[in-house]
Amino acid sequence: MKLVYEVWQESGLRTDCLGIDNQKLKKNDAVILDFGAYKEYARVVNCRGELPIEADSESLPQILRRATLQDQNKANENHRFNRTSSQKAEKIIGKSNLDISMVDAHISFDRRRAVIRFLSPKRVDFRQLVRELASSLGMKIEMRQVGVRDVAKMRGGIGTCGRVLCCTSWIHEFQSVNVRMAKEQHLSLNNNIISGQCGRLKCCLAFEYEGYQLISEDMPLHGSKIMVRGQEARVLDTTLLNRSLLVRVKQDGRVMNVSREQLDDLVDSKDSACGDDCGADTSCSTDDCGSCGD
Repeated sequence: MKLVYEVWQESGLRTDCLGIDNQKLKKNDAVILDFGAYKEYARVVNCRGELPIEADSESLPQILRRATLQDQNKANENHRFNRTSSQKAEKIIGKSNLDISMVDAHISFDRRRAVIRFLSPKRVDFRQLVRELASSLGMKIEMRQVGVRDVAKMRGGIGTCGRVLCCTSWIHEFQSVNVRMAKEQHLSLNNNIISGQCGRLKCCLAFEYEGYQLISEDMPLHGSKIMVRGQEARVLDTTLLNRSLLVRVKQDGRVMNVSREQLDDLVDSKDSACGDDCGADTSCSTDDCGSCGD
């Protein structure tokens, strides 16, 4: 029976691969993967279960075997070889006069292939550079241009929450994040607060966004006219998690906190425009903030 395993490669990538049940692999077991053109050393993260019938098994790498002591010794040697090869590649890239900054390099377990990741503000023609690197290192070269979020994922770090970066510890694919997510959660739009180590908007802005959207469905917008205990009022602010509102009563100008359940009715629709005299803070818009990031 074929099983699907999730493994963590030496290059820092998580990959799904195929194994068979009689291999009896467990979490943290070291294995050798066969990608066809090259082999990789990896560790098992978990077993996802039996391969679905409709799945394309040919697109997944195969687990050749559990890593032997000789394989583990070779993997340790590859770490040292990778460091010296990376230094050599960095010198060659530095002499190429291309607008490229090398992030890291990874050499496959069988030393047949090297993947070099780099940062560049624009597209680069590196064909000549690839030929020079292949001649110097004696292996196939693959150049991959990455973004600043990928660099943060590879290098790791500690976030402002005090935990390891989510992109390093468990996020496999980046989701689009925009400043509207921060606005609808009533977060400060200060770039220093809502930006991560990569300089882009924090991935965690998307984690609770759907929940805030559900909560806000029956909450009036800033500046909406509402009825509170038979009196007309304007919404100045809302606290979604507490489902409460800060309102100004039209009759006597009192400002008070009320819960959503205390509202009698909405006078205006939720899409009504905010008047100049409502007192709601509408100074910030998505277009004005300029903090939007992918």
